[in-house]
Amino acid sequence: MRKTFVVIPLLGALALVSASVPTMAAEGARKPVFPTVVEYGEIARTSKRTNRHGNNIPPWTSAQIFVDGFKVRLKAGVDVTVVPLAAGVQPFALKVRSVKAVERCGGEAKVWQPKLPAVRRADLLAHKVADGHQFDALVLYPTRKRARFVSPKRLPKSAIPKGFRRHNLMGGVDLNGDRRADLLFVAFCVKAHERHMKPGPKCEYIGSSIYKRRGRRWVVHKDYLPC
Repeated sequence: MRKTFVVIPLLGALALVSASVPTMAAEGARKPVFPTVVEYGEIARTSKRTNRHGNNIPPWTSAQIFVDGFKVRLKAGVDVTVVPLAAGVQPFALKVRSVKAVERCGGEAKVWQPKLPAVRRADLLAHKVADGHQFDALVLYPTRKRARFVSPKRLPKSAIPKGFRRHNLMGGVDLNGDRRADLLFVAFCVKAHERHMKPGPKCEYIGSSIYKRRGRRWVVHKDYLPC
C-alpha cells in the first residue's frame, strides 16, 4: 500500500537526526557527481492472477514505478534512472511521460508527480519479496549510468548514521563505481521518535530518509514523514 509523505526541509531534518557520521570512503576514489534530483520510488507489480482477497499474486506480468513527487518540475521526455533497492535487479532508465502538480498534506506541500511507463524486465518481475509485490527504489535525475545498488550488509557499523541500526537500512546506491554507497535510504518508526526501531506492524507510523555522502560524512538529503 502506498503511503503519503511530507518532505521536511533540510534544516528541520538536521534537527531531527544527527546529520553526519564517518564513512569508509576510499582515499583517492573518484568523487561522485550527485544527481540534481534524488527521490524515493515504489515499485509495484501486477499480474493476471489474484488471491481470495483480490490481491495480485505471482507470476508478475508488469511493474509500475510510483514517485510521490519531485520538488522540481521535470519536462516530459527526459530520462530518469531507477535503482531498485534489491540484489540482482539492475538499474534502468525510463522516460518521463508527463508531469502534474499535486498537493500533499492538505496543501502544506506542492510537488511535481511524474508518470512513468510500465516495465516488463525479467529481473524486476522475478525478484522475490517477503511481504508482497512492492519494494523500494531511488529515482535519479539526470540519469546515472554507473549507479548500482549497494547492500546494507556491505556497510560497516561505523558507516551507519547515528540513531539507526542495520535493520533500518533499506539499501544504498553507488554513483561512481567504487562499490561504496553514496546515497543511503533508511526506514524507521516515528512514534515517540523511536528511529532505531525496525519498521513493522508495531509501528504507529513509518518514516524514511535519504542520506547523501559528503566526503567522509553523511548528511540528510530528505526526510519523508506521514502527514
